[in-house]
Amino acid sequence: MPSWRSTLTTAGITDPRLRADYTDAARRVLRREPAPYLALRLLAAPALVPWLAAGLAFMNRVDDVAETGSADRRAAGLKELGTEVRRALETGDSPDPLLRAYAHAVDSRGLPTDWVFRFLDGAATEEAVFDGCAAEEEFQAYLDAYAWPGVLVFTGLQYQGGPDAEQAAGWRRFVDAAQRVDFLDLTAPGLRAVAATMTELMEHQLTAVERAGAGALRKDVGYGFTAPLRTLVRARARRPRTAT
Repeated sequence: MPSWRSTLTTAGITDPRLRADYTDAARRVLRREPAPYLALRLLAAPALVPWLAAGLAFMNRVDDVAETGSADRRAAGLKELGTEVRRALETGDSPDPLLRAYAHAVDSRGLPTDWVFRFLDGAATEEAVFDGCAAEEEFQAYLDAYAWPGVLVFTGLQYQGGPDAEQAAGWRRFVDAAQRVDFLDLTAPGLRAVAATMTELMEHQLTAVERAGAGALRKDVGYGFTAPLRTLVRARARRPRTAT
């Protein structure tokens, strides 16, 4: 793994102040989400790492403001942050090193700012007041307003000029699936082991379908017996004795 200094250089970030700004953004990601940070550092092309680190730090910053404190505090925080972001994108400068790094990343990579403002608007209208989805239509509206642009303000930085229509649509499909899995944290405590187990079983079934290939069209591919039994034994061992 190349050093962080050489990673910045590979991405063409040579200005000392900007290098410090990107370093600040990367450290924020490391503190909040060490696993994604390590995945970026170990697996992503070094030239993309600083842009994506800044994007992930920005996405986390908006998410944190939208979910912290009372409704009034969230609304005020998002309004203030929105003003700061707009100023940073327009001028390329900000008192906040994270916003300086992100504004530089957006400008350098040519990410359309419409995605950024859609994300900020969605944070205020959807995430800050979110209390679940009563129907599929509400879930899809949540994705379009907040989750989809939230992913693209981060992942969209990998594309010079921003994602094209096909790439954006691909990330829309990804976030649909990812958000459904994420919402399993909404399950009642007494049913969380079941939800986790069913997710693991479905993953096993998808693997079986891939292994069967065209044969899946001629014969039903189920869970089998041995793998589900192992899954259930592990789940039972992990299950808290006092779960209700």
